[in-house]
Amino acid sequence: MAKAKKLPSGNWRVLEYSHSEPKKDKNGRLLLDENGKVKMVRRYKSFTSPDRREAEFMAAEWRTRNKHAADIPNLTLSEAYARYIAARQNVLSPSTVREYKRSARCDLQGLMHLKLKKITQELIQLEIDKEAATHSPKTVRNMHGLLASVLACYLPNFRISTRLPQKEMPIYVVPSDDDIKKVIAAAKGRKIEKAILLSAFGSLRRGEISPLLLDDLYDTGVSIDKSMVLDEHNNWVIKPPKTAAGYRNVDLPDVVMDILRQNIPESGRVVEMAPSHITDQFSTLLSQAGVKHFRFHDLRHYQASILHALGVPDKYIMQRGGWTSDYTMKRVYRHAMEQKAKKFTKKANNYFSKILQHETQHKK
Repeated sequence: MAKAKKLPSGNWRVLEYSHSEPKKDKNGRLLLDENGKVKMVRRYKSFTSPDRREAEFMAAEWRTRNKHAADIPNLTLSEAYARYIAARQNVLSPSTVREYKRSARCDLQGLMHLKLKKITQELIQLEIDKEAATHSPKTVRNMHGLLASVLACYLPNFRISTRLPQKEMPIYVVPSDDDIKKVIAAAKGRKIEKAILLSAFGSLRRGEISPLLLDDLYDTGVSIDKSMVLDEHNNWVIKPPKTAAGYRNVDLPDVVMDILRQNIPESGRVVEMAPSHITDQFSTLLSQAGVKHFRFHDLRHYQASILHALGVPDKYIMQRGGWTSDYTMKRVYRHAMEQKAKKFTKKANNYFSKILQHETQHKK
């Protein structure tokens, strides 16, 4: 597979071989070599992007679509999935490859045995409706998204227009200050304490916490340049961040930095726990602390909502949390503001009720 090279402009470019054609002079005459054979010139297709992985991904997609084009209609959908995934093996996250292969084994099984030339929009709709009966709208949309990508790669002229389940509005949980205080107190001295501090005050994800090394700590914060994910064999592996926004430095309070540097094991890992272990231990800790259950990931929501309430600009909140867009972030603190609005509304209504009761008693 062709590798991306960095251009002087800062962009990344991949040159993928397309075809060879006869070489001609400026007058259009064929050029011959010393043996009298026509000289051939290799032609390449260029793929350029500011992001290296994106450039390689576009090249891989084009290569897959153009390789053995005549045989494509006779591929089964299962074979097309396998080819699609194999072509992107080196440019996708191990966790994404794992999910794609799981989807190929488990989703849309009523279509997988069919040849591409036999697949119709009606058959796709029937299979999606069947999946919607047993899966959430988000899951169905994800499996349909992968199907659409595979068909776009191998059948670019196929128009897919499936009616999908209505999106569900996600319910975000934003822990309160009291919740955070109780959780931190219960975690004191435990291995998970560092993970909680990194997420609640630094907005780090589980996958960013687990591979963090002592060398990643600087005087006033932590440097994030890797993530831990499950691969297709259910092994935890370390990979680069999913997006460019994932690379970042996060400054933390001095007291947090002092705790992070304590009791570092021989491995050099700040938190010697896999992401799944963080989730399990955090759930147990909440029960012990008497705090209503919320996800470890919701600690990031807490941090975003607090920064927003303090008047911190959205751009900085996004940079600190490693968000590529403000969609999720804004939904998080919009939910937090709605919860506060309910609290103040109740307080106001209680006040007005007292006024009304006083007025009623006065009339009596």
